Amino acid sequence: MSKVFDPMELKNIRLKNRIVRSATVDPFGNKGGTVSDAQVELYRTLAENNVGLIIAAQSGVADAGRISDDQNLISRDSFIDSHRRLTDAVHKAGSKIILQISHCGAGAMSIDGNPPMAPSDVPYPGSKVIPRPLAVAEIEEIIGQFIAAAVRAKAAGYDGVQVHGAHGYLLSSFINPVQNKRTDEYGGGIENRFKMAEKVIRGIVNELGPDYPVLLKINSNIEENDETYYSDLVYVAKTCKSLGVSAIEYSGYNFTPLGRKGLHNYYMDRVSALRREVDLPVILVGGVRSLQDMDAVLSSGIDMVSLSRPFICEPDLVTRLRNGQEKATCISCSKCFYLYYKEGRRCVFHEAKS
Repeated sequence: MSKVFDPMELKNIRLKNRIVRSATVDPFGNKGGTVSDAQVELYRTLAENNVGLIIAAQSGVADAGRISDDQNLISRDSFIDSHRRLTDAVHKAGSKIILQISHCGAGAMSIDGNPPMAPSDVPYPGSKVIPRPLAVAEIEEIIGQFIAAAVRAKAAGYDGVQVHGAHGYLLSSFINPVQNKRTDEYGGGIENRFKMAEKVIRGIVNELGPDYPVLLKINSNIEENDETYYSDLVYVAKTCKSLGVSAIEYSGYNFTPLGRKGLHNYYMDRVSALRREVDLPVILVGGVRSLQDMDAVLSSGIDMVSLSRPFICEPDLVTRLRNGQEKATCISCSKCFYLYYKEGRRCVFHEAKS
């Protein structure tokens, strides 16, 4: 049987296999930010079907950092109980779950007509809305919001947290020189551009102790000067190792078009090289669609494989793979981004609601 089904230790949690459900936004959240019954059932189904590690979709650390009004929040203590319902369901079904915590930055929805916040006045990719650059005092406040959110996540029973530093959201936009044009202590070289995320991680470790798993998600590439960015990623990985980060999950800014081209394992070569540079567990997400893909990823030195869209199509995918199915049904069309709101189904392979 494939090595992907071998167990693995990640910090102090033992995982039944090396397959990760990458954090994936769903359309089922309650408008007030609490976890819904439908979400509890969604995660219960994933757990019952042998997913080794589930990363719950991004929960906002601040009300002003939500991408939509049905995104989950972990911004106040009042949200802990609804999250605990979710973690209890997953643990009872025999899986492990960590919570992705985020601030959507320039990609956040407007609150009271105010523009979203970002490191600089550079719009979120694909948007024309000009964000408001954050003052240093506001950056420090958001750092505190991330740390407080992680404390709540642990109280809610999550086995760890993942700090969202990818996909153009706030921490990602600080790291990315395309989006960060600041000239103060949070702009310029990678030491400054990573400073906000570094303070977040350091604060979480200080609050929750070195044994509580903290992961980082980050883009493995950027739109401009990508070769220079590779050395930035080496710096980030070395810093994460010194901070006690348990693993880094690498994604990329261009996963949608790469998938539509029919490509697989988009970022494997670069992530494998980073794994050789720094002895820190890494997780690859992007175009992993079959057992053959998974074996190639693990053979390259990468520790775990992460999937998102395939689990929208087949929540029971790991069970199917264990029972002899060779690959996911998902074709990376990305229509799952909007299909539910138009047709009441999440995937082109699901039956439309009558």
